[in-house]
Amino acid sequence: MESTEDEDFYAILNASEEDIKSSYRKLCLIFHPDKQSSDETRASAETQFVRIQRAYNVLIDQNRRYIYDRCGAEAAMQEWTIDHRQTTMEDILNEIERRKREAEKKRLEKGLSSVGKVTVQLNATTLFDPDVEEFVDRVPEIGQIAIQQWFERDFSSSSKGIAQFALATNNGYGSGVISFALQQRITFYTQLMANVSIGTNSAVSLTLGNRLSDTSALDTTLKLSYLGGSLYPSLRIGFQRLLLGSTTGSISYEISKNPSISSGLDYKAPGTNRSVHLTFTDSSTDLSVNLSQKISSNTKIKGKISIGNSLVSLSYGASRRMSENSTVTSMVEVGSPGVLVYLKLGTGFECPIILSPQPDLKLTIIATVVPSLLAFAIKRFIIDPTRFKYESEEIKRKRQEKNEMLSKMKTDALNAIEILKEAANKKLIEETANEGIIIIKALYGNLEGIKKDCQCDSAQDVTIVLQSMVNQSQIHIPDYSKTNIIGFYDPCFGEEKFLNVRYKFKGKLHEVTVNDKESLSIPQRIHIVQ
Repeated sequence: MESTEDEDFYAILNASEEDIKSSYRKLCLIFHPDKQSSDETRASAETQFVRIQRAYNVLIDQNRRYIYDRCGAEAAMQEWTIDHRQTTMEDILNEIERRKREAEKKRLEKGLSSVGKVTVQLNATTLFDPDVEEFVDRVPEIGQIAIQQWFERDFSSSSKGIAQFALATNNGYGSGVISFALQQRITFYTQLMANVSIGTNSAVSLTLGNRLSDTSALDTTLKLSYLGGSLYPSLRIGFQRLLLGSTTGSISYEISKNPSISSGLDYKAPGTNRSVHLTFTDSSTDLSVNLSQKISSNTKIKGKISIGNSLVSLSYGASRRMSENSTVTSMVEVGSPGVLVYLKLGTGFECPIILSPQPDLKLTIIATVVPSLLAFAIKRFIIDPTRFKYESEEIKRKRQEKNEMLSKMKTDALNAIEILKEAANKKLIEETANEGIIIIKALYGNLEGIKKDCQCDSAQDVTIVLQSMVNQSQIHIPDYSKTNIIGFYDPCFGEEKFLNVRYKFKGKLHEVTVNDKESLSIPQRIHIVQ
């Protein structure tokens, strides 16, 4: 049987919040050990009855159900020893979160977390220069190399340290800086950060962040910079406020050698980011508009327009998530800087490529089409096969690790089906007399197994289970994984699963296929087979 943390209690009872008691009673009538006629079925029933009782004890208790819905089975089944003054569910959840933070703190104390980034700028203008004849002279040159590394460590639940170093070379000239920062949460609403930077741009800064309310915040930064043998103090004050729903407005004012004032609007919603920012300085006025739109589960399109006294540019492109920890981004910029292509792999590598020092329509088209075709080819012929091979090996490895558990689940499910046969036969007789729901065939597994009509190991015959679920000529299964339903097991661990049901209702043949976590309600007219 599965570990408790893997169990779906709603699926075990096959019930929504409103049906917990009635579903529990029905299952008890079938699986109570005292109602079994033999020692073999009694042992099988006892296994399922323990699961049913465990699920019911959590879901029937409003407080435990509240914890289960938010923190899972493991947290819901713990016996909480909490101060008698803590009587609200919010206090209990805070205690759970506190324990989680302590566990996370112990994990973090074992080591540092770090992130690195390498930027390589290429000058490829000679590739498209007709005046350059020699092949050697057309080879792109490396214009700049920059390396950045961040180290972060939590010292406590309210403080952490950050160290960063950056090195860069550009046409034979080098620069570098190393900085240390300490971030301390003073109160729930106030945070303080101190930063010291040593190197090309040495500075000391102190930032105080205040959360004024649930919708507004104020940041104040005092900075002392050392440039060219002189000290330059500066003060920056920033204010942010939630205006409408997902839109935040901000304004900041900086008093320094080069004073500035800026304001902006940021809209953030699931799959969509939009922003407009305007900055005024003594010498320029700059406007930038950004857009990011999710067009599929793994792909985003991005665009940016920048307008200033000496800069006009348009950037556009897309990013695609190749795996859980890997994203590829390609952007094209055309305008005052010329024509540039930005290639980015995850957060660790970035490569700006200069194609032309001035705008060029032909190069803009090339810069748009070629990376897209290249990305498609790499994904199609390299990434997809590699990922498929890795995922197949990973599934195989996990199956081997959980082989004993999966085998136990299968045995328990098949034993449960034997117990359900009597209830299913009674329902079949009742439904046949009323021309109600008669399950002809129900299969659970991957599409290949379903198409082969269960003639392989990747699908399970759950006809008896579905027939036993019929209640007043209806079946309702909420939107959870069906693996935890009593009588079901996982026939294709790690693969996408479906439930296919062929049934008769009022003498007409019906058929429906739903995804593993998709709800199912029958009968429905749209299921009729023409």
